[in-house]
Amino acid sequence: MKILIVSLVFFVSLALMLPGAFAATTTTTDSNNGTLYVQVKDASTGAPIYLARITAIRTSSYLVKYCSTDRNGICSISLPPAYYSVSATATGYVSKAVGATITANKTTAVTIALSKQIVPKTGFIDVTVRDYRTWFLLQGTKIAALRIGGTAYGVFCVTDANGHCLMRAQIGDYNVTASKAGYFPDSNRIRVLENSTVRVNFFLKSQSSPGYLWARVTDSNNNPIEQARIFTDTNYAICYTNRYGNCSTQMKTGDYNMTASKIGYLSDSKSVRIIGDTTTNANFVLRPINN
Repeated sequence: MKILIVSLVFFVSLALMLPGAFAATTTTTDSNNGTLYVQVKDASTGAPIYLARITAIRTSSYLVKYCSTDRNGICSISLPPAYYSVSATATGYVSKAVGATITANKTTAVTIALSKQIVPKTGFIDVTVRDYRTWFLLQGTKIAALRIGGTAYGVFCVTDANGHCLMRAQIGDYNVTASKAGYFPDSNRIRVLENSTVRVNFFLKSQSSPGYLWARVTDSNNNPIEQARIFTDTNYAICYTNRYGNCSTQMKTGDYNMTASKIGYLSDSKSVRIIGDTTTNANFVLRPINN
């Protein structure tokens, strides 16, 4: 018992002699902090924005801290002195960032006005693609809808097993193109209206299906020339014109350089594309050599 009393007396005496010996240790970091006071409001109405997310980033010796605004659009963060990038984000608004310099033991007030996101008016483009000859639905067709005029904008999709795809697009005029390997591409011009659906049907022509040439040969006075020879750049004779200056034939699909000629006339040449299941017209004009 005497030992216990002596010990207590010793420690009490020591505490009186060294008043700081048993004091709590504190860091200087928090005591030197400043306060970032942020108010977030609607740029148009000035109304406070609730639950806006505030992010304060110190780029030197990297540090990030967050807070969320209350119903008055306000939140505050204790930060070490430094320069910070302070950003505000909120649902339905365009994010915005400002700079703020935090000073020790002082409050730095920042007001951030957010603009509402502009939600574009949209409609739908409903596309179905079939084979021109068989009417089979074509899977894997690439669809590109590019807006005509204004800022560059487009939407894209690929048809499913039912030859179908659906795209949401901003309102406006579009050039819609369907393309698939082994087929000639096709395009349609459409207009998308708000909350409406534009249905586009494509019937693609196979590159392996034959096409047809219908040629007409006349002189400079539009008189028909009989027995004019139509041939390709490989000197392959396609057909000879009848008394009406016409000739027609079935051909493989592809691009041709065709020439019409007849003795006594200057020949005429042009590039002709033959598309499957399609009749391509080609008009040639021959002028007499002596003219």
